[in-house]
Amino acid sequence: MRRLRTVSAGRPGLGYLVVFAVLLALPVTLVQGAAASSTPKTVLNGLALPAETAITQSGDLYFTQQVSADTVTLSRLARGSSKPIEIYRLVGLRPYLWDIHFDPIGDLIFITSVATDPSSRRWALTQLDPRIGIASELAVTTGVENPTTGSYGSLEPLLSGTEIDSDGVDRAGTIYFSEHSIDPGTGAQVADLLALDRGRRWGARRPPQHAPASREVAHFAGSSGSDQIEYLAVAQTGDVYLIEDGDPWNLYQVSPAGRLRALVTGTANGAGFSRFNGTGLDAAGNLYFVAKSFNGWTGCNTSSTTELVSRIDARDLSDWTSAPTVEPVAQRTYNGDMVGWSGSSSFFRVDEAGDVYWVQSPWDCSSGTATANEVLGVARGQGQQAVLYEEPEPASFNSSAFIWGSLALATDDGAVYIASLSAGDLIEVRR
Repeated sequence: MRRLRTVSAGRPGLGYLVVFAVLLALPVTLVQGAAASSTPKTVLNGLALPAETAITQSGDLYFTQQVSADTVTLSRLARGSSKPIEIYRLVGLRPYLWDIHFDPIGDLIFITSVATDPSSRRWALTQLDPRIGIASELAVTTGVENPTTGSYGSLEPLLSGTEIDSDGVDRAGTIYFSEHSIDPGTGAQVADLLALDRGRRWGARRPPQHAPASREVAHFAGSSGSDQIEYLAVAQTGDVYLIEDGDPWNLYQVSPAGRLRALVTGTANGAGFSRFNGTGLDAAGNLYFVAKSFNGWTGCNTSSTTELVSRIDARDLSDWTSAPTVEPVAQRTYNGDMVGWSGSSSFFRVDEAGDVYWVQSPWDCSSGTATANEVLGVARGQGQQAVLYEEPEPASFNSSAFIWGSLALATDDGAVYIASLSAGDLIEVRR
């Protein structure tokens, strides 16, 4: 699980330009960020390390809290209510819960992980019926990680074995999820996109008591022996859009039957847009993503970071016979290295109207520290990136090995809800 992974110039892996070269020639206006259109409003305060958020179409908001070193809770705040209700509790050694989605019948799909000893960990793709509080594990993996720091919610990089990274659900109820595996002998890494069809999950209303069999949709093995799926977005039709961190980075479209095509391919660091930070879909099926160019890249630090929000129309995505047009939406350049968070859909959101929101942090690669956490937004048709919310990065959340992604997002009806881990608040910002 890459709750703490960052998309920055300081991470290993190079690439080359294929489709994205066309995009760079298109006219894009470089603008400075605009102020948020409303003052942030605190919805709930006094929370214990809120870390993940998701919202239903009816407006019920779900969020996690790390209430102790061995307990994570999942709560629901009903629309119009001020009193959250706990619906699930995960107890274990260094537990974590992330990447919450909803299937067509209202069950929650998410990933859980607990350590089984100081260096081993267990991952589970989990289905929860919030009406009766019954959870079932749909897929389970195990692996060995680096020695833990012992901090709340912290997960170290995988050394060997298999971890479950991300998930999503289509309108038919098929669950898609990604796995990342490392061979203990050779260290070679591979990534897999797997699916659980609704018929394989249950025949009646209740979920099965034993994990069903999944099917492989796509398999990735990077040429340099390093490969991982950073982001996953599932369309209602069952097409999957994923960002693969191989060599190079790729934005792929995968059909339900496993047909695969690269929509965008990255460059080498310092030679153009080399990394992709988040991907998501609006209600019409248009695809959005953020690409990063690290200018003046020296192997770790960079002089500036250019971020470009782009869009691919749903009609182009439905046509597999020709390359899609990548439309620039908004571009901005920041001083230094600006990292984006990966590992959960709560770090990158696209609402039904096509407004885009994501979390990022100014980053000092040489010291391994961040100075702040920000929520950025681009409104449909506005053409500029706006800083909607910003808070300092607490020193206790920094280390040479990782930094916390201490903001998580959910969107609904022109609002973005922000779970601030460092402040312990649930915040609402309206455009």
